[in-house]
Amino acid sequence: MRAIHSYRTKIIAAISAFVFFQFAVQAQVQFLGGLGFTNYNGDLGGSFGKGATEFRELNMRSTRMAAQLGFRGFLTGGIALRGNLFYGKVSGDDANTADFKRNNRNLNFFSPVTGMNAGVEWHFKLGLNAHKRFFIYSGIEYFAFNPKTKYQGETVELQPLGTEGQFYRSDKLPYQLYAPAALFSVGYRVMVRTKASLSIEFQSKFTGTDYLDDVSTQYADKTELQRSGGQIAVDLSDRNLGLINGFSDPGAVRGNPGRKDNYYFLMVTYEVWLDKTQNFKTASAGKGNSGGKNKSRCFSF
Repeated sequence: MRAIHSYRTKIIAAISAFVFFQFAVQAQVQFLGGLGFTNYNGDLGGSFGKGATEFRELNMRSTRMAAQLGFRGFLTGGIALRGNLFYGKVSGDDANTADFKRNNRNLNFFSPVTGMNAGVEWHFKLGLNAHKRFFIYSGIEYFAFNPKTKYQGETVELQPLGTEGQFYRSDKLPYQLYAPAALFSVGYRVMVRTKASLSIEFQSKFTGTDYLDDVSTQYADKTELQRSGGQIAVDLSDRNLGLINGFSDPGAVRGNPGRKDNYYFLMVTYEVWLDKTQNFKTASAGKGNSGGKNKSRCFSF
């Protein structure tokens, strides 16, 4: 049965790739290159005990840089397929919040985020100007991460330490360093040259992991943690300032497992048409290509 399932999966994947290729060949294609900023929303920083998806928990001190490369293929004037490769950094630090409990916890992290996403875009205009467009992008992505921190002047990877007891508890396995995410973004793009446009876009990435920051559940038993990960695991699992009695006792709250971690990109992207016959200005106005060819591929967007 597994062989049959694997065979069917390969067939479906092959058909999907073929269909996607056929659409892409017929589409008007843009190459995308962008730079921007990231921010993170999870267990570290923010407001202790609040929902991890609330925008009010974003901390501007955690802002880092990001970049993306991709393509957009218009299937119609208002619908496009899009794919991106991206790289960025995210971080969080309890020292940056005024919340007493989180400040006392005193944990921090930073991590690269590298991956790809794909989805569908809807483009629409408000008013009569065809050269300025709003768009919505929705899709899925898959990304890799690796939470780290500074310890005695050195950069230390946190996942191999099992800071919440992953290497001695039978009911808790080490978390994976990759995860899926649901992507939703809104943006605004405007023509800046005959074959180029510029956009600004806010991307929300709702991940499938609660360990982007290495924090999720409870404090581990330090004796067992010493045996499984050594003193460095003990030191980095509990860095609290000692302002609350019993704050980091075994089983005490370290994070909120009920909410996954999220992160966000604010991107400014330069977009160039790859079709030699495409003229952005005339195509946007729905008047045909500059060269008069491939008129069936010219959309009024």
